Amino acid sequence: MSSEGQMDQKTQIDVRRLATENVAQYSIFKTTDLGICLIEPLPANIGQPLDFCFISMNQAFQAMFGVPDLSGQSVRKNFLSESEDWYQDFERVLITGKPLHVERPSAPQNKFLDCQIVSLLDNPFPCLMLSFTDITKRKAAEAALLESEFQYRELWDKSRDALVLCYPPDYKLSQANPAAVKLFGTADAAQLASLSPYDLSPEFQLDGARSEVLVKQYIAQAMASGSAFYEWTHKRLDGSLFPCSVLLSKTSINGQTGVQATVRDISRRKGIENKLRLATQAVQLGIWVYDITSNQLSWDDTMYALYGTTSKEFEGAYAAWENRLHPDDRARAAEELATAIAGGKAFDTEFRVCWPDGSVHYHKANAVVEQDANGQPLRMVGTNVDVTSIHQASESLRLNEARYRALFENMSERVHLWQLVRDRQGQIQTWRLLDINPAALAGWGKTPQEVIGKTGDEIFPGMVERYTTIVQKIFEEHSPHSWESYIPERDEHLRFTLAPFDDCFISTGTDVTEYKRMQEQLSETNQLLELALAGSDLGVWDSDLVNEVNAFNDRFCEILGLRQDEIDTSFEGWKQWVHPDDLAELQKIIDVHQSGATRSFEARYRLKHKLGHWVWVVARGRAVRNAAGQVERITGTMADISERERMMQEGSELFHKFESLVSQFGTSSASADASASLRPKARLSPRNLEVLALIAQGLTANEIGERLHIAYETVVTHRQTIMRKLNLRNKAELIRYAVEHRIGTP
Repeated sequence: MSSEGQMDQKTQIDVRRLATENVAQYSIFKTTDLGICLIEPLPANIGQPLDFCFISMNQAFQAMFGVPDLSGQSVRKNFLSESEDWYQDFERVLITGKPLHVERPSAPQNKFLDCQIVSLLDNPFPCLMLSFTDITKRKAAEAALLESEFQYRELWDKSRDALVLCYPPDYKLSQANPAAVKLFGTADAAQLASLSPYDLSPEFQLDGARSEVLVKQYIAQAMASGSAFYEWTHKRLDGSLFPCSVLLSKTSINGQTGVQATVRDISRRKGIENKLRLATQAVQLGIWVYDITSNQLSWDDTMYALYGTTSKEFEGAYAAWENRLHPDDRARAAEELATAIAGGKAFDTEFRVCWPDGSVHYHKANAVVEQDANGQPLRMVGTNVDVTSIHQASESLRLNEARYRALFENMSERVHLWQLVRDRQGQIQTWRLLDINPAALAGWGKTPQEVIGKTGDEIFPGMVERYTTIVQKIFEEHSPHSWESYIPERDEHLRFTLAPFDDCFISTGTDVTEYKRMQEQLSETNQLLELALAGSDLGVWDSDLVNEVNAFNDRFCEILGLRQDEIDTSFEGWKQWVHPDDLAELQKIIDVHQSGATRSFEARYRLKHKLGHWVWVVARGRAVRNAAGQVERITGTMADISERERMMQEGSELFHKFESLVSQFGTSSASADASASLRPKARLSPRNLEVLALIAQGLTANEIGERLHIAYETVVTHRQTIMRKLNLRNKAELIRYAVEHRIGTP
């Protein structure tokens, strides 16, 4: 073949290639869902704003804006009310030649548009190509998500329970609501987020198990079965301990799985911030051509970006595209493509694309089929648009609403959501019920159909007049308001809280009836205790080791001849009253008890009366320990035994006088027997005799301790002392001695 023939053939190939490209571009312009138009600037008149003329536009543009073909007509005259910002952007691209991508509302069209503005520099005259995407639905979905997120945050922030979210691998408290910050005593949620559950627990739980080991076991249980519920001892940041109940619930947010912990302080019987972020990306247009005869695909650079790959990694075969689709969408997408090629219907579909990094993206795809003169399909020309952000917004909205609904439906508090109804001057006229949870419905004894959408007065006549002042107050002060009320019809005590937001407010009602009854019972119990103490003539004392302060009742003060305002309540003040000879032994008894060696203690010693004389007393007490076993306070009673001691002293003096007389005048056998029978018995203290009498009656050491209000160990000590004084060897000899000397027996 000649070189001239070769040149002709090459020229023919170039011509066919250019023609093919032109046909592809025209097909895309004609069939894409994007609204596309070409515009050129009109000659500028002095003092007049810059105007443009439509060169051409596709049918998608005409449908999007509801206009006929405006080719050759002025842009301004056909879009009179459009923002001047559009024309400034057109002029900027025309001057700089740099593409521009903007999102902006179009007021006349009542739409939100995504627009890409490109200068066609290779044309013989200056012009711009505009491509529009209607993103109104996406913006609406984002707005709805924000509203739902706000409502969920309201419940999260106002929950009385402490809510925290923890994620692997370290399960630190990554998110916490205000109740959690208050409960654990941290400065803020950020400080709490640096801690783990076992950082806020003592090293060991009450059963002796290590806290860190148990926490990990409970988390593993929740991750495996969905939830775990248990009781726990937690530690605040200041080191103080408190018992609580913990509910761990497995949760998944934005693809991240962890646990939500609901912590309630059960020592007072009182009770999640979840912050969702939605990442959206601008819609991009990817162009592709599928050669049906060769089964090959051609992509532009945007298509590679949409599929998370590069031109080097994409083989170009049809199978390479199909393999990148989500397995669940692959068969359907292939079937729709085959139907379009066969002429069944246009290729207009959505499917998921799996990126090499494992992430999944949603694509919107459109294409047309080109045929030869005989009607045989040659190729498909189409576009892909990433619509992942729309699906993410919809899914996040669904999940967020599901979480909000689950929290709302399962709260033990009675929750009502009201919307204000105002007059033209903005004054509150009434309020209408928008939503109500099952706990509130049960409290009212009504069904949703009976109350939702009704005003306060329609549900309960007189409600609006009764609570208007409170509702106005919370909106004026922008803060919640709480109060307690008794409902006689249902014999209930309720604590109500009203909290405002926007033009709505949330009202909650918590049943505190049981708490009120417990308070009444406690008050009655305290009154009975006071009466019992008054009848027993006992003084009561309490040493608070944490705050280092003492407290005494009136009888205690009377024993020392003091008034309440004269008594020293300082931590070491009590020692000034104790007889110097008794102080060391008394301190030793208290120290032994604090060490845990005895369950309670008893001590006999002397206290100084206000008038200067010494008063014999017997004190009994017991230590109160916290969850860690540390003594926080010691509480007990004190009895005045001065009269008993006086009588014992007199008896002892009489006995010594008797012995003296016997030694002076000699002893007869009768007097010797009397002395022998009295001497051992006289050696026993009054408490020894009390213990011996109860032993003779057959009581055990525990029963004797309960009868005399002394510790078990004290009873054992008395028994050993009696046996030593009487030179007896066992319990049988003790009982025989008691019977012979009529101690504790008739």
